[in-house]
Amino acid sequence: MMRWIFAVILMLSALLYGEPESSVFSLPDKPASLVCDPAQWLTTHESREWESKLETWKNDVGVEIHLVILPNLHGTPPEYVVREVARRWGDAELCGVVLLVPDGGGPWLWWQGEVIEKVQLDPRAQREMILRMEKKSRSELTERERLGSAVQQLSDTLRLINAQWQRVNHLRDKWNDNIFEKWSQERLQRRARWVTVGTAAIFLSLLLVWWYRRQWIHRRKHFFPRVTAQRRFGAPYAGGSGAVVSLPSSRSSS
Repeated sequence: MMRWIFAVILMLSALLYGEPESSVFSLPDKPASLVCDPAQWLTTHESREWESKLETWKNDVGVEIHLVILPNLHGTPPEYVVREVARRWGDAELCGVVLLVPDGGGPWLWWQGEVIEKVQLDPRAQREMILRMEKKSRSELTERERLGSAVQQLSDTLRLINAQWQRVNHLRDKWNDNIFEKWSQERLQRRARWVTVGTAAIFLSLLLVWWYRRQWIHRRKHFFPRVTAQRRFGAPYAGGSGAVVSLPSSRSSS
């Protein structure tokens, strides 16, 4: 009974989290380039061409695509493999994966990244686009043609998504610059008005102080200081002295 319960739990976990049913498969180590072909299904010339093309797209356009060619998935769902490759190897901003298993019915595609969330791409629309691209690429005659069709379609789609995001960034930056410029002009105008008002207020205050002082000086009363008369030569006010002058009489002289 317990083994049945444990088996049911494992099945539910695999369904909910997309874990592979087989533990035999293991994802190869991340290669130095954007091409992973451990079985060397591609020729040396083809591998170099794909490496050069994918690196050019990554550096010039900002589109990162990982081309993965595996000989066998050992029963692991290809949808799980492409998502794991994108999660482990891909750029966090935007990346795509093309998986091919020779004679396995592929290719399979996937893309993810923060840009997908920023442009608000509906997951259902993304899944439908992937299914259409996979169907179109599988309509080619040879597997190499299918591979080339899948990579080209994924590249065009990621370019469009990236261009849309860059356009949004450009408009947002332009909008922010316009708002900042307008805010700066308004701030300078407000500051100029405050400086003008402050200068006028200071001038009027000084003018009012000068006028009030002038009025106060003209209207106040002026009094001579109180003076106490001093006595001079024994006289109370008029002054003078107590000297007596005697003039000789003419009679006595005669």
